[in-house]
This record gives sequence, C-alpha cells and structure tokens, in this order.
Amino acid sequence: MSNISSSVQLTQLGDGRFQGVNDPNFRLFTGPFGGWVAAIVLNAAVRHMNGLTDDRAAANPVSMTVNFFAPITTPTVELDVVVQKRTRTLCFLKVDAHQTQDGTQMQIASALVILGPRRGDLHLIEQLAPSGLPPVVQVPVYTGRDGGPNFFRQYEVRYILGVPFSEGEQSRSLVYTSEMPPAP
Repeated sequence: MSNISSSVQLTQLGDGRFQGVNDPNFRLFTGPFGGWVAAIVLNAAVRHMNGLTDDRAAANPVSMTVNFFAPITTPTVELDVVVQKRTRTLCFLKVDAHQTQDGTQMQIASALVILGPRRGDLHLIEQLAPSGLPPVVQVPVYTGRDGGPNFFRQYEVRYILGVPFSEGEQSRSLVYTSEMPPAP
C-alpha cells in the first residue's frame, strides 16, 4: 500500500460508524490536508456500502461534495455514514466527520457521496510526455525542500525547467513527480 492508502484505513465502531487516525504525514500548518479528510470520508462511504451489498461494483465513487468546518486537532476522527437514498443504480450517502475535544463533539466535515457502478463507455488515453525531454533518470532529484512539511517528503520531484523560488525570467515549469514510496 502507498502511504495515503494505509493512512486512510478505518476501524469500524458499529453500523455506519468508523474511526480514523489523524496522520501527521498529511498535515500542513493548522491540520490535515482537505484531500486527506476527503479520502477518509470517501473510504467510510465505500466501506459502509460494501457492508450493505455483495455487489462491489455498486460501491464505486460517482460524485462527492465535502464541506469543511474545522481542522482536525485530535488524534482520531469519527465518521457517521447514513444512506439517504438508494435507486436502482445509485446510492446517496451522507457522511459526517467529527472529533471529540475536551468532552465536546465538534463536526469537522460533512459530505454527500454518490456511489454506483462504473459505465464501460469512458475510454481514457494516457497523456504522453512532451517530446525532447531528458529521461527521468538524467534529471537530478530536487532537494531544496528539506525542513518543510512532511507532505513534501512523500514525493520525489525532478525539475527540468523552472525550479521554484529561483531567480530568473522563467515562468514556465516542467517537472517529473512520483510518489515515495511508489504506489503499487
């Protein structure tokens, strides 16, 4: 598993109730990245749906809207999942994420997640790199981000053009970026 995959693992507390651990590797200054919070919200919805049906195809994300209210400041976050409506092909779930701080429960996010089967009519074409670029192994790894948030140490970055925070007239950048450790 990649770092994000293991970071968003949840413990089931009961029917529609889950608990996640606030991972310091996905924090910035005031709390976890919104994308990390959205990932645990989505994981809770998918896990709940998988518990309701044997049809794993029914638990594919179709759409998600997340509203953020406050940063996570506690070691754990709890998530409550409720099915709002099920149709023949879609399931609409409401997910509320909250933390308990000093004996008070505080909501940190609320989401509407729509799950359903994937359709076979979308064909994606992998984007090819522009021609004339050097091979990735010939571009040195950028090390100018030492001491920053842990998030930046989870990616290997190789700038071909336009190194950030450098002097010069260049406003264009080209970069190779890969996850560290590499995703499976």
